[in-house]
Amino acid sequence: MFHILHQRYADHIDQIERLMAEEIAYWDWDDIPQMKALVMRYLARSGKRLRPLLGLLFAELYGGRLEAIYWPAAAIETYHTATLVYDDIQDNSEFRRGLPCAHVTASTSTAMNLAAVTRSFMYHFVHRSPHLNATQKVEVHQMLDHASTLVTLGQSIDIGWHEGWYSTYQSLPYERMIQWKSASLFGCIAAISAMLSGNDSNAVLQAKEIGIEIGLLFQMVDDYLDIFGDPKVMRRPLFTDFCEGKVTYPVICLFNRLSSCGKGDMIDHVLQRLEQRDAHQEDWQWLVDLMLDFEIDECLRNQFQEKVKQLTCSIGKIARSTGAQESLNMFVDTLVSPVNSGQRA
Repeated sequence: MFHILHQRYADHIDQIERLMAEEIAYWDWDDIPQMKALVMRYLARSGKRLRPLLGLLFAELYGGRLEAIYWPAAAIETYHTATLVYDDIQDNSEFRRGLPCAHVTASTSTAMNLAAVTRSFMYHFVHRSPHLNATQKVEVHQMLDHASTLVTLGQSIDIGWHEGWYSTYQSLPYERMIQWKSASLFGCIAAISAMLSGNDSNAVLQAKEIGIEIGLLFQMVDDYLDIFGDPKVMRRPLFTDFCEGKVTYPVICLFNRLSSCGKGDMIDHVLQRLEQRDAHQEDWQWLVDLMLDFEIDECLRNQFQEKVKQLTCSIGKIARSTGAQESLNMFVDTLVSPVNSGQRA
């Protein structure tokens, strides 16, 4: 269903992408055409443009001007792209969106600089926006600063798990990790849209909280699809989180079930296999079967549907337009649609 929303807001998404292209063109690349090519290539790997789209939806929900969101949305998207490059390096991932990662096709140093260059564009969009006054630029800047710090703190938790900072899976603050690392940018763009639409601080906070809940749902569904999804739809192999030794939401749910059944030895076995972090380990079916035996897939699907109901209720309380409410509800529904239609047999 994302294609429906993208068609509906295509002109606005095109304008946001045009701003990103213009920012690249603004700078002098004569002595570093290779870096320019990398930056252009990565910013063109558009994915679904979820965060800019969410910003447009929240602006419409509050009756704001969608044009005012273009520049902050471009800032969020370029920053998000930079974090993906860093994330791939730290996770030693080989593919992103079906294509080789930057540190694989180039070098780690080049990839790190690519991320740094891309991240540096973020604030220029805010300062160049003709739709923001001086006060609004400061407020947007502060929101971006806050979110960007949370993203790196969340990544610190992710790294900390592999570094042995958490002695047990119970001590790993998983929900805080994904709230900071993944959901904070969703909350940020929702709050910016609410603020630029003329809302008071309470409404801005409410929008931020709903955006964060949407981001949490997105990440939990992504964790699920890495195990039970369709690799053709996702454009990446399954079990990448297992290969990278990650303790994701489905794994935590499995551990909780095993613990309640007194099967601590099975938890230890799973953790030992994950700790190997074997990027080329393909035989994870035993772990999938274990999850199916304990009905983790069904449990998660039920949780996702409950979260969708809660979000639908929250959105309905703040909506000022039926059409905008329906569009944002469609966004949320689309996040979980692969769980119902695209899962593996």
